[in-house]
Amino acid sequence: MRLRLLYHTPEIEQVIATAVLTTCSKRGPISHFERLSKKPEKVKKVIKGLILKHGSVLEHNRFIWLVEAGDDEILDLSVRHRFLEFSKLGEGVWLMSCNMRTMLEVIESERGEVVEAMLEALKKSSPTIYGRVVHEG
Repeated sequence: MRLRLLYHTPEIEQVIATAVLTTCSKRGPISHFERLSKKPEKVKKVIKGLILKHGSVLEHNRFIWLVEAGDDEILDLSVRHRFLEFSKLGEGVWLMSCNMRTMLEVIESERGEVVEAMLEALKKSSPTIYGRVVHEG
């Protein structure tokens, strides 16, 4: 199985920090997002304090990969991880997508190329959470 990241939500850490602050404040999301865009150190502080098992704030994003794999490999992965989404593009070629919550669950339970590709996507998109996963995991 080969995976290549095609897309991820921009400014994921800022989006997640916005979700965290919105859940415990009367301010709306756009207010938090705009304030956080001016304070990247605040984003890191919020992300570092986040419990990575708190799923709802980790769902406000998307990752999309191009996957080269056989039908049996995709079926096996989709049965084990029901929130991974697949679209068949052609013989042995798929789009796979998920949010960060699902990605962290897959990283925790799988091995091999899928985890390597997801860790690389995490490193690129969210270095703070990547650092926590590789150091705490």
